[in-house]
Amino acid sequence: MSLLFVIFYAGFQASVLSQLPCDFPNVEITAELSTGIWAEEIAWSIFNDSDELIAGPFSGFEDNTTYTQTLCLGFGCYYALLEDSYGDGWQGGSIVFFSSENITGSVTGSSEILDISTDPSCGILQCEAGTGDRYYATISADLYGEELAWEVWDSEGTIAAGPFGNFGEYVTGEVSSEAFCLIPECYTVVMYDSYGDGWNGNTFVIADDNGFEYLNATISTGSTGTASACLPSGICMTMTCGGGSYTSEVGWSLTDDASATVILTGGAPYSDTLCTPYTGCADVLASNYDATALVDDGSCLYATTFNVDMNCEPAGSFGYVHLESPLFGWCGGCVPMTDADGDGVWTVTVDLAPGSFEYKYAVDGFAGQENLVDDMVAGASCAPVTDYWSYANRLVTVAA
Repeated sequence: MSLLFVIFYAGFQASVLSQLPCDFPNVEITAELSTGIWAEEIAWSIFNDSDELIAGPFSGFEDNTTYTQTLCLGFGCYYALLEDSYGDGWQGGSIVFFSSENITGSVTGSSEILDISTDPSCGILQCEAGTGDRYYATISADLYGEELAWEVWDSEGTIAAGPFGNFGEYVTGEVSSEAFCLIPECYTVVMYDSYGDGWNGNTFVIADDNGFEYLNATISTGSTGTASACLPSGICMTMTCGGGSYTSEVGWSLTDDASATVILTGGAPYSDTLCTPYTGCADVLASNYDATALVDDGSCLYATTFNVDMNCEPAGSFGYVHLESPLFGWCGGCVPMTDADGDGVWTVTVDLAPGSFEYKYAVDGFAGQENLVDDMVAGASCAPVTDYWSYANRLVTVAA
């Protein structure tokens, strides 16, 4: 176990440093916090690689002020958890950890993490592409912390985060932190009560800044219960659990319903901010590419151009040409084509989802349409959607 001394001076302003020695192999790290506006929303803490709280949380800051804290850390793995209670970032604030290598950080949403390990072989949780954003849960164990357990499941019943607590990991009166990766969508909270008599008035709540509750759940009686909620992308919500008695018996988990991954677990009392990343079309080649999308939601559309040569039709036999499809409800002209250069080739470009697209060409609101039945009977392949006597429609595969 690494030897740790923590020396801090809460509320002091710039240039407050420890005068006590920090002898080898311990490492002195000085944290300098410079606040902007809304400094009362700022908090930061230090955890080790076992997610045990080492120092903090430090809070109660004033606007446009500089604060310093001096820490003496043993050789090991540590990270700083930076938090904003409102979820809108530190508003011009930042923090620097001065040691052999200066590490600077800030918060743009509700939280961020910085690796301040004194052992260079250490690392912090990294979310791989497609696994969502990194989130943190802070657990404050009340009486009987050893009875707490929680996890999160997705729609397929697979654990998305956790299990955490495991009925024994949390120590009464101490604060712990859990890190995990989460993609925003529909999740199931699995709740546990170690004594088997329900949550005794405790509730699990997920709400946004306007107070709208996406989930309010409890266990009326027994040892387990579940509840589901679909969370929108790109917003921050407050999750709380508590409000009743026998909180030491409470445990819960939050699961991503789509991937069956447990993304968060905890007990009671509990309060933290959960921010879901923006979802949308993440393919830069798509027509509706969204640069803010952190997770692709399958909504990408791709520009597809259709051309039809009408030079074989008698001059003046039609007024305009249009593209028809069951996707458009065979609307009879709602997707008109144009012949800008007058060369007899009519064209239109539409945005389509990847996959098969059935279509045909028509004129003047279905006053006339192409008839490819004879072609198909004769062995052609241009209109594979056909019964070979009453209709024959074209088919194209739209590629991503």
